[in-house]
Amino acid sequence: MYRLISTSNIVTDDFLEVILGNRGIRDKESFLEPKASNEIHYSNLHNMKEAVALFKEIENRGRVEGGKIRVALIIDSDIDGNTSSAILTSYIETLFPHIELIFLFHEGKQHGITEDKMKEIVELHKEIALDLLIVADAGTSDYRQQYLISEEHEIPILILDHHEAENGESEFALVVNNQLSDNYPNKALSGVGIVYKFLQALDDEYGYMEAEQYLDLVALGNIADSMDLKSPETRYLVYEGLKNIRNEFLKEIILKQIGDFKRVYPHTMAFGVIPKMNGIIRVGKPEEKVDLFNAFRGIEQATVNPRTKKSETLPQKVTRQCVNAHKRQKTMREKWVVKIKEQIVEKNLHENAFLLIELEESFDRDLGGYLAGALAGEYRKPVLMLVWDSEIERFSGSLRGYDGTMKNTKDFLEGLKLFDYLGGHQNACGFKISKDSLFSLNGAINSALEEQNLTGQQKIDVDFYLEDGQLTTELVDEVYEHEYLWGKGASKPLFAIDIEVDTNKIKKSSSSNMIEWYHNNIKFLQFTCDRRLLDLMEDGPIVKLTIVGSLSVNHFLGKSTPQFIIEDIAIGEKTEFTPIEEVKVDDLFNW
Repeated sequence: MYRLISTSNIVTDDFLEVILGNRGIRDKESFLEPKASNEIHYSNLHNMKEAVALFKEIENRGRVEGGKIRVALIIDSDIDGNTSSAILTSYIETLFPHIELIFLFHEGKQHGITEDKMKEIVELHKEIALDLLIVADAGTSDYRQQYLISEEHEIPILILDHHEAENGESEFALVVNNQLSDNYPNKALSGVGIVYKFLQALDDEYGYMEAEQYLDLVALGNIADSMDLKSPETRYLVYEGLKNIRNEFLKEIILKQIGDFKRVYPHTMAFGVIPKMNGIIRVGKPEEKVDLFNAFRGIEQATVNPRTKKSETLPQKVTRQCVNAHKRQKTMREKWVVKIKEQIVEKNLHENAFLLIELEESFDRDLGGYLAGALAGEYRKPVLMLVWDSEIERFSGSLRGYDGTMKNTKDFLEGLKLFDYLGGHQNACGFKISKDSLFSLNGAINSALEEQNLTGQQKIDVDFYLEDGQLTTELVDEVYEHEYLWGKGASKPLFAIDIEVDTNKIKKSSSSNMIEWYHNNIKFLQFTCDRRLLDLMEDGPIVKLTIVGSLSVNHFLGKSTPQFIIEDIAIGEKTEFTPIEEVKVDDLFNW
């Protein structure tokens, strides 16, 4: 189940040195105190000079000739996309009031220049003559739509993106993308980061100093899009942005969900704030999505709470909407999880290496990734949620991987040559696949796992093995002092411990799959319970467990509770582990 990559005694040694070394972090100073020197100059981005020239030519035309310049923006439907367009919008509205911005929102969680957005753009152009289309955090691989818009209707397109290009650089749009920039080594910068670089370039071109005021939203977008915080530049931008929260909506939701601005760091944002925002992204009403975007833009608007009849600001309204949408999302998830589990049992789907779940066309596709993530955590394996799309005569859906099984699930599936499309991140992406290919998929996955000598269950790298007596509240507090350091790519330290548990003392939440129990005054907590443990709870009584997880402290109503957050569990006798002398540390991060 796990392999030990350190034999250091956490009680007496400098455990921070050990943890950083285990993550391949050699420059401790740069990691602990990222500096402005870690930034890469925007001029290293391919096409940045041309992008500034295009914007200036169009903007100057309106300034000299008079009249409005009309620029359309497609607002991409995730937090990174919203923040990308929001900082660009705010910048333009502040400094170039002669530019009229037209916002195009997706109905669901679509991305880029979809067919319906392309048609909407063409119709708009016929009515009001668009001068430019800007797509932030998407659009790089929408070649056909780019061609029809730019070549047939002569609307120039500027794309500011970070996603991989399916077929290289486009001939039909001006694309600024770090994945297409050989001279820009940081590939772990999200869409809002690329837009920020564009604003820096505009600042220098026009002699402004406006871009830096948006660093809080740059930080939010990078955290929400799970960018690697071992990247020195991304780490600098994120931590610099979190130092000074300017956006009033961001202040409001942090106050409500975290409660203490001293505890604003990547981990608390990722688990306390961003899921609430994603509630609106996934299940929010169209008007709520517009409100969310306007809150990111910094629009000041007094409204009235329909329940209390009291006045509230737009940040207060959107914070309330985020919390309510997240609750609706959880309710919808529980409803669908029950139906999906019935299908899993009926068809014995859990016996496959990957879970392939086929749902009826009435399924709300915006919930696909959310549900897949929940099921991947519970079943400890990658999950693909599939819905038949009659328009394209293909199945489409969402993949969510499970790190304990495979780190690069998207690459693995691409190697099968069965998918028509796989786009997104390694363990979180969308896909399209034909009926015939889907029929062959399970067999192809199992064969590939066998050929690549993969068991379907990777060992988890553990920083420290603890004897039962070493797990104390003092140790939890000591580790928790460094909580602010951890994020995507620079994960929290993991601990393994063998303990005996009375299953009669394990409590399961009535509204979720969360379980908890106390041991040595420390709360053991698993947010998505391992199904095997649920079965044992019915059998009772005492069970031997090897538990892998992280240490944390929960703050609620003035009370602090030390916690062991469970990542994985092995049931029965003490499980096998590989000690450090049999493992090359440099090889541990290349799965």
